[in-house]
This record gives sequence, C-alpha cells and structure tokens, in this order.
Amino acid sequence: MTLPADALPAINLRGRSSYSIMQSALVAKKMPSYAVKESQPALGLIDHRSLAGALEFASAARKEGVQPIVGCDFDAEAGRITLIAETAQGWANLLALSRRQAASEALAIDDDDLEAHSEGLILLTGAPGSALLNMVDHDKSVANNWLKRMMPLFQDRLYLEISRTTGRRASEAVLDRISRAYSLPLVGTSPAAYGSPKDYELLELLRAIDHKKLIDDANLVRPENGQHFKSSAELVALFADAPQVLENAARLALRCSADAAPQSQKPMLPRFPDAQGREDEMLRQLAAAGYETRIANIPEEAKAEYRARLASELDIICKQGFAGYFLIVADFIGWSKRKGIPVGPGRGSGAGSAVAWAMGITDLDPIRWGLLFERFINPERVSLPDFDVDFCQSRRDETIQYVREKYGEDRVVAIGTHGSWKSRSAFGDAARCLGISAGATHAASQYLPGNAPYSLAETDPESPSYLSPEVRAFFKKDPNLDRALKLGEALQGFVRQHGRHAAGIIIADPVVGEVVPVMRDPGVGDDLVTQFDMKGVEDSGLVKFDFLGLKTSTIIKAAVEHVRASNAEHADLDILDIPFDDDGIFEMLNAGYCHGIFQLESEGMVKALKQVRPTCFEDLIAIISLYRPGPMDNIPTYAARKAGLEPLQLPHPALASLLSETQGIPVYQEQIMQMAQILAGYTLGGADMLRRAMGKKIQAEMDAQRETFIEGCIVSHVSVKTHDGKVLRIPSNRKLKRADGGDALTAQAAKDAGAAVIISIEPVTIVEIHEHRTLGISRERAIQFFDTIDKFAGYGFNKSHAAAYALLCWQSAWLKLHHPAAFYAAALTYNAEDFDKLRKLVREARERGIELLPPSLEKSGVAFQPDVTADGQPAVRWGLGAVKGLGGYAAPLSAATHGRGIKSIEDLAKALAPHGNASQQAKALAAAGVLDVFNKNRQAAAEHLVACLKFECGQSGQSLLFDLVAPACPKVDDLSRDEKRAAEIDAIGISFDEHPLANAWSDLRRHAGVALGKIDEFVGCGAITVLVRVESSSKSARGASTFAKISDASAEIECVIDQDFAATAAATLVDNGEIIVADIAKKPNEGRWRMVQAKPFRKAETPQRIRLDIKASHNWEDLRRVLTSAGRGQDRLDIMIDLGEKKARKVLPACFNLTPDVQAAIAQHPDVLEMKVL
Repeated sequence: MTLPADALPAINLRGRSSYSIMQSALVAKKMPSYAVKESQPALGLIDHRSLAGALEFASAARKEGVQPIVGCDFDAEAGRITLIAETAQGWANLLALSRRQAASEALAIDDDDLEAHSEGLILLTGAPGSALLNMVDHDKSVANNWLKRMMPLFQDRLYLEISRTTGRRASEAVLDRISRAYSLPLVGTSPAAYGSPKDYELLELLRAIDHKKLIDDANLVRPENGQHFKSSAELVALFADAPQVLENAARLALRCSADAAPQSQKPMLPRFPDAQGREDEMLRQLAAAGYETRIANIPEEAKAEYRARLASELDIICKQGFAGYFLIVADFIGWSKRKGIPVGPGRGSGAGSAVAWAMGITDLDPIRWGLLFERFINPERVSLPDFDVDFCQSRRDETIQYVREKYGEDRVVAIGTHGSWKSRSAFGDAARCLGISAGATHAASQYLPGNAPYSLAETDPESPSYLSPEVRAFFKKDPNLDRALKLGEALQGFVRQHGRHAAGIIIADPVVGEVVPVMRDPGVGDDLVTQFDMKGVEDSGLVKFDFLGLKTSTIIKAAVEHVRASNAEHADLDILDIPFDDDGIFEMLNAGYCHGIFQLESEGMVKALKQVRPTCFEDLIAIISLYRPGPMDNIPTYAARKAGLEPLQLPHPALASLLSETQGIPVYQEQIMQMAQILAGYTLGGADMLRRAMGKKIQAEMDAQRETFIEGCIVSHVSVKTHDGKVLRIPSNRKLKRADGGDALTAQAAKDAGAAVIISIEPVTIVEIHEHRTLGISRERAIQFFDTIDKFAGYGFNKSHAAAYALLCWQSAWLKLHHPAAFYAAALTYNAEDFDKLRKLVREARERGIELLPPSLEKSGVAFQPDVTADGQPAVRWGLGAVKGLGGYAAPLSAATHGRGIKSIEDLAKALAPHGNASQQAKALAAAGVLDVFNKNRQAAAEHLVACLKFECGQSGQSLLFDLVAPACPKVDDLSRDEKRAAEIDAIGISFDEHPLANAWSDLRRHAGVALGKIDEFVGCGAITVLVRVESSSKSARGASTFAKISDASAEIECVIDQDFAATAAATLVDNGEIIVADIAKKPNEGRWRMVQAKPFRKAETPQRIRLDIKASHNWEDLRRVLTSAGRGQDRLDIMIDLGEKKARKVLPACFNLTPDVQAAIAQHPDVLEMKVL
C-alpha cells in the first residue's frame, strides 16, 4: 500500500536501541540507515531510562539527511512516562530529568519533576506499560486527575499514543474515549526494536540472557512479536483504520526543531578559580618561578635555550587558551604531592612540555631527552591538550575528592562506559541460552578471534574477522553450535552493560548534567557518571582529565621512605636527584634481575634486555618503545648495531644526529616529525599534522601531504629569521599566507615587501634569509622517503611517554641496586596479593643475598619492612598484612603486639580481646607460623588462641562468659610437615620450611630438567622436564579442566593438565604430595603451563648423566661395545672429543645402562681421557 501524494509520510517515531539494555537489537548510530532505506524523512529514538545513544544517533541521522527526534521512557511510580524534546529547552529538560532520575533511589521521576521541567517537551502517554494506562486499570479517577494536572503543563504538547505491533489493541477504545473527552490528539507508533521480522529471535535471545533461561524454555516470557523496523507501507497497512494517527506522528516530528536533538559543541575549557580571570598572567608567573628552580644546576651557557623554549611554549599555550587547563592540572598534582600521595613523573605526550616540567606536572627534562612540545600541543592546529596523570592506586580517590570539593560535585563527574558484546562473549551467551555445556562452549570459543568481531560473510583470509573453512566445518558438525555461532555474530556490538571509565573525569564550568545526560554509577556508590561515553562527552565540548592509578609510583615512594627511615645518611634522599650514569644498574638489568621494575619484568622484556644490553638511559627509552608487536622485529637489528656486529645504516646522511641514538632505526613519532622537518622543510606543527594524516590513512589527505613532502625534499631550503628572533627552516619556494589576506608570497618576496606572513601560527615579519645547500634528493628518492616515513609512522611510539616510563624504570632500578632491602620490602608489600609475583620477588631477593624473615608478632608491621639477620646482613621482614585471612585485622594486631613483649598465647589473647573474637584470624596466624614462638604445634596453638580469645571476650562482656579460668592448651596431634608447608603456602604464598626437593638439584640435572624458577625462559620452546612436588590438584568450576599446583625449591606454579594426558592412566600420578618428573609446555599466547606427561620419581632409579672426554683418534666401535655391555637403560652420555685447541660435544640419547661395572670399564679404556658423573 502506498501513501496518497498529498499525505504526510509515515515514520517510525518509537525506535529503541541497545542502550535500552536487553530490550533492543538495534545499534543507535545505525538506525538512521533504516529510515533512509525506507525513504522516511524523520526517525525517533526513545530508549528506556537512557539518553546515552542520543548524540551518536542524532549525528548519524543528520549525516544521512534524516531528522533526529530524541526522547526517553522515564519510570514513574505509576508506570512509564514518555517525553520527546521539541526544542532546545526540551533537550535541556530531558537532561534535567535524567539528573532527577539519577538522584532517585528508585531511578524514577515524579509529577513534581514533570511540573518543574515540562517546557519544550512533548508528553506521549497511552502505550502498554505507560503511567496513564496503568492508572486507568487501577483507578480511573486517579487517571483523570493526572491528566488534568498534565494538560496545563504540556498544553498542545500532550498526545495519546496508539501503539501497535501486529494489530489493534483493546486499550485503544479507552484512549479513544479519553481523546474525545479531553480533545487530545492520537499519535500512531509501532515500537522498532530489531531490523526485520526474521530478527525476532534476537529479541528472544536477549530476553533469555536477561532472565538466565534457555531460549527454548516454555516458561520464558516471550517479547511481543512485530517489533521490527517497519516500512512506510507496513505502517500505513497497520493503521489502515486510523490513518490520521500516522499523520499526527508526522506532524509531531515537524514540531521538533533542529536543535531539539544534541549536537557536537566546541570545547568548553574550565577556568581555574584561583586565577580570578588572570589565568595567562598566573601561568607565566608560576612557570617562570618553577623553571628557574628546575634549571638551577644546568650549565649557564645552556640556560638561554631552556628559557627560550619556555617562552615559546607559554606563548602558544596562552594563545590557544590553555592556561587554565595547565593551572588546574598543576593544582591537583601539587595538592597530591603536599599530602604525600605518590604521583608519577609524567605520561603521554605531556612529558614533552617544558611548561609542564616547570609547573611540577611532570618530572622529566624535555630538552635533555629530546622531547617535542609540538607532539603535545600543535601550534598550527588547535586541539585540546590531554594530561594523563598517574596516582597511587590506593589514594587516587583522595585527589578526585579534592577536585570535587574545589569545583563542585556537579561539575566534576566520572565518564560512563558501555560494555558491548565481543566475539567470544557473544558466542558464549548465545551458547548458554541454547543449553550447550560450559566445556563445549569454552572449547568452541577458542576458534573465534579474541580481539575482533567475527563475520560469517567475510571472505578475505587476511581479515581478523575471517573464519576459515575448517573452523566453519567444526561448527557445522553440531547444529546447536552452528546456531550459537550465527546468533553470537548478530549480538556483537550490542550494549551489554553500563559502566564507569577507569580513569576519565570531567571538570567543567557548567553543571555537567546540563551539558550531557548523567546516571548513577552503575557499579557501587551514589556518584554521578555521564551517560555519554568518552567520545560523546568530548564531542559535547566537555574536557576530560585522566586520573590513573599506578602501583609503581607507590612502590618507589615507599622504598624511599624506608631508605630515609633506616639510614640517617639518606634522610634527605630525593629520588629526582639520582644520577643517570650508573653502570651498576645496567649490569643488574642485563643479568635479568628485573622483577618489580615497571615495564621491564616480563619474560619477553628480560630477553630483549639481554639481547640489547643497554648502556645508557636512551637505550631504556628505545627498548620500551620497541617492545611491542611490529617494532619488536627491529630489536635484533638494534642490538646488532649497538654491539658493532652490523654497520649503522641511515636513510640519509642528514639524519645522522637524529637517528644515531636509535641505531639508525626510526623508533619514535617525534623522529618521524623531525625527519619531515629535516628532509622536506616541514615546521614541527606541520610535521605533526603529517603524522596524524599517516595514522588516519585518509587517502585525499595523504595524497596532498605526499606532494607537499616530495616538493619539500626536491627544492632547496632557506632559514628565515623573524622579527621575534625565531629561526625557521622552510623550502625556498614555499608560498606563505599574508596576514592581510593578500596573495601568498615566498619568503624572499615577503622580506622584500616587508609583509607580515604566517609560517606557523602567528603573523611574523622576515628580517633575514640564509640559503641552505640542497640535500640533493631526487623525486624517486623523495617518494621512497615518504613511504618509509609512512611505514614507521604506523608503529612509531610516543617518545615522551616512553621517556617518562623509562624514568620510573630507572628510579626503581636505582633503589633496587643501592637499597635492595628497602626496594624489596616496598615491592612485596604492594604485590602481596599476587602470590605468583610475590614468589618471583622472594626468589630474586634471595639470589641477590637479601634474606626473607618470617612474620613475627614482635617484629612485623602491617607492611614488609627492611630488617637485618642475626649476623647483620640485609633482610626483609614479612608483613602481617600479607597473611591471607587477616585482612583489616592486621593493623590492630600489629598495634596491639608490635614491640609489646608478648610472652604467651594467653597474653596475646588479652592484647587482642578489645578488637573482638577473631577466631578465623587466629587460625591464619597459626598457619603462617606466627604462633610458633609460643607453641611449635600449630594445630594446638590455633585452638588454644581461639579458646583464649573466646574467654577474654566473654570476660569483657563482648560475648557469653565461657569460663572463669583461661583455658589450657589442648592436647591435639600436630599437623604433618607436609600439611604445615601446604597451610603456610596458602597463608603467605611461600613456606619458610625447607622444600622436600631443596637438595635435589643433582637429581634435576640427571633428568636434564629445569628449575620452576627458570621456566619462563623456555616459553614457546616445546616441552621441558621438571622435577616437582604436587601440592594440590583441582577441577574447574564446571569440571572442564584439571589443574595441578606443583612446586620445587625455587618456585610454585599452577598448571593445567593437558587433555590428552588427562585421559591416560599416568594422570593419576598428579595427586597431593607426590613427587614426579613431569614434562610441561607453554606457548607464547597461553596463560598457563600445560602438563603433557608425568612419571613417578624414584631416587634409586634416577637416570645418570656422565661426561666422557675422549681422544680425537678414538675407536668408537670398541667404546660402544663397552658402553652397551649392560644392555639398554635411561642413562645419558655427553661426549667431549679433544681436538687440541677446542673440543667437539655430542650428546647421545638416554639409552645406556651405566652400571658400576660399566663405569669402571669405561674409566680404564685407553681412549677415555676423563670420566665425570654429572
């Protein structure tokens, strides 16, 4: 059916997106394309309790030439209230109502809210679930009274909604009577929640996921059918008996002004209130004073360069209106430092700013380390600066609260997030709703890409979304899996849940909720967060500040405090004053002692360090930048050139000073910019725009930049000196814009005419020109240079960011080398909950001569503390806070016992009684060995302390009075040694008792095995042999996998039992307490080691390994006869053949039976020079 030519078009007024969680299978920004397809000029978006999709929907609609209509279904006590923005004021009132909704415990609004915020809004009521219909069903008089209250508020903006999906509803008769009684217009809508009728199953799936039911469950309440996006013809047919209601919908759309839907806004930079409108002046004064302090120890002849850099940056910052931004960041960082909250030395491109260094925002000298301000703020393109600041994880909220109090709770708001289904989670949820087992779901999901959506229509094997024929065949073997695969594909991209950004905070002059919609924190607490995500917030003109949490800064500060407290000589230690030329640090790092050092502790990074063997701070910056997918392919070349094994190769001799620090390899984004400057005469601002263009890969922009670059390479360059003393290098034929708008001029023509021209951003007058010798670059070579720069721009790293993080590495390493006990105490304290990392730190500390002392009531604090052994050697005392099970009890426990001379369990119970009856904590103390000083029987000590605590608490009236005399120590059997070790490991991560395999190193060598503490070096090398004790074994929650916790004297790990091995009888060896010889393997992308084989360890049958040094002129057949005289066995032979100046080595298979008689015969053989049992 088609509309008459003179009729108004039929439109979908009630679209719903996946921001209505679990209620829609439509993506907000894609919805306008449906309207375009159906030639509908307008489209409505009305989500439930959410305006989160409004901006992206409206922006997409305007781009498609569709009028966006934005509304919201609010909850009220009686039911849903549907409101649509008619004007800009209406949008403002939708925002106001979202604030009221967020403030309500029930996340609802009331009639008073409507009365206060009705201007510019259209009220729709009458759809199923609406407040009006619910009131009619409950009490018609209440409905009448409500309408009488709403009508004066909304006047001609109150519509009764006739909502249909498949046909007429019974409620329409009631609405028709109300319409006639009150002269209210009727509007026809049909909810659109999925694309086409065949997509109804998606809405069923969402309902099943939401209600945790199977999609085929007969008890699942199905969503209403017919909620697909209807064509105009379908809408006309659906309302054939009432065409006027569709016309009313179109008229309603015509009422809505263009500014009734949100639009992108220019940035609204917040002001710094303390400046009282003099932000530029205040920034210049504070920066100048701070800078002089920073450069006090810099040679006098270099200070002119430093001051010129500061002046240049200040001019740009003030010109672009960013002074307030810098003052705000400097203020909350300064407050944090004064309060003792650790703050990182910098992060991101902001570390390249001299002003930031002067203001204390960063702690890195950008000039010394060659960092560019233009990478942070481009003087030729206004773009917001973005300081990311690292704070102590546990105290970051204090800084955020300070900012809230300073600027106002409603002007400092966290940014919201919207978690969407990714490939595996979408497939997993679909599979669960189809009744597929957890094990089968997990196994099948591993065939899907982890970092990209999958597409069944993708045919390009190079695409990350491509599924190979083998993968498709795997799923097709099981109809249920295949169905889950198809449903999961459709789920990808739908919003799954709302959340809160981990670090992003808005600071604004206006109330944030007056600019963007807000909601209550979806996690915990009553904080407000934005409904728009980070992109939507920034597009709305609000400015984001990142308050990140970083443990490393906290560890460094704690270690420095340990050093100051334990050594009067270092009482004034300032970590910012440590030297950058310490060979000992490089020796330590190159030896692999990197645990606890930020950025350097992964197994791959340790390998890279050993390969490169850094000798200067610049090498650390480079390694941090190179150790990423793509650039890491250059690490061998970097290492070889650094070691002199390969010659230094440069793209062009003119780049020697720029690329020499990275061995001729472009590593940094800043180098890309400077290459464009040197080769093609770009300004640094222009080079930054070139870098951005290369990153975005926009063809038109790339083509324009390519020609500019090539021309700049070919022509000669000139240096121009401007009236303000700046010297800029540009191509001699470059046309410069005139400040007065006249015809563009070359530099020479501008000088001759005395005309003001624009080279960077400010108009300048050229006073001197100096010719440069041409670089002699041909067009073909220039094209090659452009392509080279384009390639490196794809993965060039931000040097400012790398340098700031290299500084954290350096500070950590300096503390670790010069004050190891202080460093390990701090690192262990802040890694106490990660037993794997804790054990690695303990093992490394012991290797470096730092002993670990067990937790003690008398000597331990809550945190790990530097200490000394009985013979005065440096040590670390275990912290009570690291005893699992104590939790918040550790602090009062330490306060009650530390240094108090507690002599017995009865004394301990008296000291602890004021803090409550802590029976579980008493057991934790016993398991950790803390009570050994009173009673070596840990079982008895635990029960005794529990009984004494109950008695003492009863005496003080905190619980029942159990007895009048303190209980005696019970007579119970102690735990076995193995049970003690297991309980201690569970409590603190390690055991201070000697491991059963502590003296088994010779046995390990005979098996050609590897200590667990060294296995990270063998990732990706196939199966390796370990000699271990099985501490425990367990099944996964659904029984799909079996895990074993295994240990030796060096480490403890949890591995997964390989499925093929699990099916064999040998798998029964993986039982608690067993000592086994196991083969384990791990691929680079696997999370755990896999046990692929195991056999029992029998010391008497341990294979031997023997080394034979034999003559070059040996009789191998005669030797072989002796070696095999006792038959086959499992002993190994290492043969060393003496060739004079060198020896040749040959390792034979483990197939010999080297009995004592055979060994005696070998020792007497004339060709054997030496025999040694290894």
